[in-house]
Amino acid sequence: MDQVIAAAERSSSRAKQSSQANWPRDYKERIALGCAYARAGRYQDAEAIAAATDPVGKAVISACLGDSERAIPALEQAILVGPFRIGRELETPELAALRPDPRVKSIRNKVGLPE
Repeated sequence: MDQVIAAAERSSSRAKQSSQANWPRDYKERIALGCAYARAGRYQDAEAIAAATDPVGKAVISACLGDSERAIPALEQAILVGPFRIGRELETPELAALRPDPRVKSIRNKVGLPE
């Protein structure tokens, strides 16, 4: 796990130094780093990244932390970002544990996705 975190930190650091044109890539790398921190037990580091991102990022990192009580409200906030993004994120492995929750089914219905 330490090697994964080190690689993600290097990648995130390089992205920070590059131009804004790389922002989407940087965004995904920050979320991946937050999840790597969560899985490695570096909860404060994961929380710091979650606090500095949008609702979708907060939902993903919260799910990686095993905190569905924060992840699902963040997904509800993310509906404003756009249903296409919610649908895409709901299918990621990081959010797999949330899928059976009735609140996630409700979110899927709100954005016009099948249960």
